[in-house]
Amino acid sequence: MTIVGFGPMGKRFAHLFSSDMDVRVSSSRNVADEVASVGAVSIGDRGSALASSDYIFLAVPLKALPDLIEEVNAVSRAGVVVIDCCSARVSAEKLLSRLDRRHFGIHDVIKGEYCITGDINEEMTQFFCHHGIKIQCMTAEEHDRINAVIGLGHFIGLSLGQFLGDDEKAILSGMGSGSKVIALANHFAGTSPTTWRETQVDNTFTRKKREDFIRALIQYHDALSNGEYPFE
Repeated sequence: MTIVGFGPMGKRFAHLFSSDMDVRVSSSRNVADEVASVGAVSIGDRGSALASSDYIFLAVPLKALPDLIEEVNAVSRAGVVVIDCCSARVSAEKLLSRLDRRHFGIHDVIKGEYCITGDINEEMTQFFCHHGIKIQCMTAEEHDRINAVIGLGHFIGLSLGQFLGDDEKAILSGMGSGSKVIALANHFAGTSPTTWRETQVDNTFTRKKREDFIRALIQYHDALSNGEYPFE
């Protein structure tokens, strides 16, 4: 397997697949030591690696897919299976419709379970089963509707991280319920924004979920301002 990209998702799947496969990683960064730590090998000649792979895993953001799709179509073997892990599945599948190889997408929407969109092969199905990983096949739209609910949690945490000042975060961090709110905001601080961006910008169902939530907040705010308590 050749994995293109070694961000959080590339690292996670390199570690997973290297238990059963020879995994090579192509990255624009110097990550040889990190790659070795998860049992894979860092390579420089991506074209040769893609051409000789049984599996190609694209652990890259949506914007990187078009060029990689052209490269995979040009150099890979006809029987290769291509996997990607983009979080906005409707947008990803639209781009991947240009891919001339067997393909499936994988993304975690429930802890301990991966959703699969596209055409997973028997060998990979058995791999996940062997490792005790539950997989659930669904359409890209079904995935994005589920991920929109998760995206609402992302939205709250990301917004609080921007809205609250350091002094306010310090106050909340010492409180019971407040510490949970700050933990949510801190979860997103300092991490790669790629996944959060795809969930918030490229998933249209997340936008609708945000709009509904904001309307609810205004409703609750208005009720409280009128002396009503809408949470009973």
